[in-house]
Order: sequence, then C-alpha cells, then structure tokens
Amino acid sequence: MSLRNTIYRALVYLFLPVLAVSCQSPKKSDQYSEMEKTVYRHKTPEVKAIVVQPDVFYQQVVSNGVLSPVKKARLVFKSNENIRQINVKNGQWVQKGQVLARLDDFNQQLQLEKAKNNLLKAEIELKDILYAHSPETADTADIDPAVLKTARGRSGYNDARFALREAEYNLEHTVLKAPFDGVVADIQLKENNYSAKSDYFAVLMDTRQMEVHFGMLETELNMIAVGTTVEVTPYAFPGKKFTGSIHEINPSVDENGMIQVIAIVQNPEGVLLDGMNADVIVKNKIPGQLVVPKEAVLDRQGRQMVFTLKNDSIAQWVYVKTGLENLSQVTITDGLSNGDIVIVSNNFNLGHDVIVKAEMIEN
Repeated sequence: MSLRNTIYRALVYLFLPVLAVSCQSPKKSDQYSEMEKTVYRHKTPEVKAIVVQPDVFYQQVVSNGVLSPVKKARLVFKSNENIRQINVKNGQWVQKGQVLARLDDFNQQLQLEKAKNNLLKAEIELKDILYAHSPETADTADIDPAVLKTARGRSGYNDARFALREAEYNLEHTVLKAPFDGVVADIQLKENNYSAKSDYFAVLMDTRQMEVHFGMLETELNMIAVGTTVEVTPYAFPGKKFTGSIHEINPSVDENGMIQVIAIVQNPEGVLLDGMNADVIVKNKIPGQLVVPKEAVLDRQGRQMVFTLKNDSIAQWVYVKTGLENLSQVTITDGLSNGDIVIVSNNFNLGHDVIVKAEMIEN
C-alpha cells in the first residue's frame, strides 16, 4: 500500500466519530423545550369577567383648579405701635381667641385713664345742671327725657362716654387674637418693630375645609349644579383623591367662554395647602345605565364589540353600540342585556367560541 493511501484511510477513521455525533437526534432538553411551547400554545386563556346590570354612570369633565381654605383672614393691628411680643410661628395651629401678638400699650393705657377722668368730670357737670333745673328731683328717671337729653349734651357727658369706649377699644386691640381656629402662615413682622411696617401681621387659615376654584366651558353647564360631586387630585399627591361637591357657580361667562365654579372638599389630614394646583373631575350621576370598563370594548373592522361569557367558559363576541364615556367606563346602548357576563381582561387575542378560564369580579 502506498503512503498516500495510508494517510487517506487514517483521516477517514479520524472524522467518522465526529460525523456520527453530528447526525444524532436532538438532545432531550431540546425535546422538552418544544413540548413546553406546544403546551403553552394550547393553554386555556385566563380572563376576568363582570355581570352587567343597570348602574349609575358618572359622566365626567376634567378641569384644573387651585385650592384655598374656606376660612382665610389677614390679621392686622389696629394701631401703629412697637410689637412687644409674638407668641406664634408659621405653621402653628391656634384656637379661636388665642393671643398671637401684643403691642406696647402705654399710649392706649394713658388714653383710657384720661377718658375715665373726663367722664367723671362730665358726670359732675351733668348733676349740677340737673340740680339747677330740678333741685327737688334726685332720680334722673323722674326727669323729663327732653331735659335730660339737653343736659347730657351741654355737660359733655355723651362725648365723654364715646371717648371712653374708643379708648377701651384701642387698648383691647393692642392684643391680636385669633378670630377662628386655624393655622398661622406668612408672618410679616418681628418683635421690636412697628406694626405699620407691613400691611398685615400674618395670615390665619382653617384648612380643614378647602375650596377648589376651577373653570368649565359654558357648553358643559348642563352637567353641573350646586351639590354635584367632584373628585380632586392635587399635583403634589397624584395617588390621593379628595371627594367634594360644588358649592357655588358664578352666573357669568368670561371672554374665553368659561364659567368659574367653586367646590368644597374636606381636608381632615391637612395635606391640602393654600395655593395648591389640582386636577378636578366633575362627576354627573346618570342612573340606570349598562356600564362596562373601556378595556372590555374592542374595535374589529370599524365596529365595536365585546366578548360575553357563555356557560361559564365559552367566549363569544357580540357587536355593541356605545353611548356616554368617561375616563374609565362606557355605557352600552345596544347589544347587551341586564345579566349578561362580559369579559374585561385578556380579551384582545380571543376568538369566537374559545374556551376560557374566567374569574368573576365586581363591576
């Protein structure tokens, strides 16, 4: 045998095992993977379904609003004096009648003493006049009212009484008190400064009830009335919703075709602040509607349809007509009846008469 033939045979023997291995059937892991895919393709779809019954539908209009407290007041000193004492700070909750700040009251005390002294002089002068007119009458109740009125005017008694009331008022208002329960904000002044250095001392707000001011188009006026429900979501807390009702509708349309509306919402936790911006959803109740979630309605070749559930496990499509809609629901005006079961999830790829595994949920 030649050397060339010997080398050729050796190469054939060397590559035979490799060819044998490459021609073997797929590995068991590959077989299992194909089987799993086949099983998955034939897995029964799991869906959620609801029973359609006449219900209240909330027609919704979305707007933007600004929040402010129902009770809000700028607290102002009645006289220009040095601020002797400030008892509160921003963010502090105070009670009605609580002392917030005090002014130096020397001038007011002095005016009060002068007023008391002048009233005493006027009373003596009044008695002298009355005695001269009726020396035998000791009780002023027995004196002719016209005579008594003239005597009080001539003696300066009336002026003295008015001056005393004014002095008492000025002294009382050197002490600034809370006119209602609320939280203090925007303090403008500090101790040992004169009160007239600012237009006001501070702002007091009762934030337990908040107003939300928002606008609506004049074409939407038929949807609202005093008492209509609103849902308020502040930009600062997207996950929080506050329910309230319309309190006031301004009977005027502005140049942009908008009507200004005020609703009141409760704020027991105090998270809503003055000046916050919020989304406002006006909810108009329309009873007796067949309502389904928006995701239940599909569009097939330009027609609207839903999948109903028959015999607890068979999906069947039904063409429907829709009416009103809001952010999450639509009303069905034709194609469904009271008591029908509608599939509301995992329905996009379903077909007619497909077997499904359904879970019933509340609408």
